[in-house]
Amino acid sequence: MFWENKVRLFHTLAQGDKPQEKSYLQPALTSIGNAKALAPTDAKISYNLGILKGQIEGPKKGIEILEQTVKLKPDYRDAYFALGLFYREAGENQKAVTAYQYILRNIDPHDQEVQKSLKSWEK
Repeated sequence: MFWENKVRLFHTLAQGDKPQEKSYLQPALTSIGNAKALAPTDAKISYNLGILKGQIEGPKKGIEILEQTVKLKPDYRDAYFALGLFYREAGENQKAVTAYQYILRNIDPHDQEVQKSLKSWEK
């Protein structure tokens, strides 16, 4: 719980960073790494680690962690959503579409955010 709270604090502080600065993201990454070591099967911690890795080290690193996350919790909508965004950012458009279709087929067939994203990607 301590490490998760610390991550939230640093992530909130990072919102004030300029795009080229990542001064608070690195301590957040360190904290979430400590949390992951204590709870390696916690999908929420894995999700947050994937988001941070993707923001700091690029989409491919985020994808790597988020692919592990959805194996831990196959009905984790936010992990699939983030995975789709990172796939898209990495230029893996078909994988992005597949991740979002998974949400619609297996988690929430009425997810408007996913439907809106898929529709915008068709253009």
